[in-house]
Amino acid sequence: MALVKVGIIALRSPDGDFLPATPIYKDLPVNERGRTAQEEKATEEISRLLAERFKEYIDGCRKEERRQNVGKDTP
Repeated sequence: MALVKVGIIALRSPDGDFLPATPIYKDLPVNERGRTAQEEKATEEISRLLAERFKEYIDGCRKEERRQNVGKDTP
């Protein structure tokens, strides 16, 4: 289980001023990697987006390399 901060609560004193704030935590289950379901989902999403960007970059590098090699004699 992982304690995750989900909010903050602050009570008021009798004169209406706020008392010190207290964080609110929730106990969430974790997987074998030690991540919560939301952390796992976020990791999958960012991995997919970064893989797409990296593929675009690699494809662009290959295209540029082919463009530069046009007309060159190859042994």
